[in-house]
Amino acid sequence: MHSKNKGNIGELCAAKELSRLGYNVFRELGDLSKIDLIAEKDLKLIRFQVKAITPTKEVLQVKSSKSGPNYKFKYQDNMVDIFSIYDLENDKIYWISSNELLAKSMLSLRLVIPKNNQYYNVNWAKNYFDLNIALEKQFGSEWLKNIADDVAKAKDGSTPS
Repeated sequence: MHSKNKGNIGELCAAKELSRLGYNVFRELGDLSKIDLIAEKDLKLIRFQVKAITPTKEVLQVKSSKSGPNYKFKYQDNMVDIFSIYDLENDKIYWISSNELLAKSMLSLRLVIPKNNQYYNVNWAKNYFDLNIALEKQFGSEWLKNIADDVAKAKDGSTPS
């Protein structure tokens, strides 16, 4: 499958999951930006870069850079907020804060227990299912609290902050 097709599948699956979680989702047109999706909830905007990856030996290797013929690019702070990782083989979405990914050149998400039974210093993919955890890592707990407060105000008929 062509890499553009894989990317399109990943973006659609991420957009579907974001919509299911109550976000309004906007897609970038033209493939010229480093942002694939923008999600809005309670007037808060989140920028997503989507990576569609096939696991290798039960591991998703997520790079903080990309390259191709005649180019090499490394993501920088403040370009995106969250990396959405779509597992092409298992049809699952994982969420990584850009703070966490950009601190390394690559983050390995392990899908199953390795044959050597190593448990320490392993990034288990199952720990990256929850978007709110990635948002808290990226923006801090106060940001999520503000969203919850805005939702409560909206239900009461007050104006969100």
